[in-house]
Amino acid sequence: NMFLAARALGLGTRITTTHLREEQKVKDWLGIPDHVETVCLTPLGYPRGRFGPTDRVPSADVTSYNRFGQRS
Repeated sequence: NMFLAARALGLGTRITTTHLREEQKVKDWLGIPDHVETVCLTPLGYPRGRFGPTDRVPSADVTSYNRFGQRS
């Protein structure tokens, strides 16, 4: 996984769609042809702030089954 490899190297990354607000400007800047649709970007770089362990919520607390909000 690219995200795990980046973290192991001390790099930060994430999936983002904020570029869609200015998609044409981003496409021009990155040289992406107009016929290519961008769905998300994954910026990669060294974080400015604290980059320690992550806190994880148990998956059972955020997982729904068959219907939103329906827990197992």
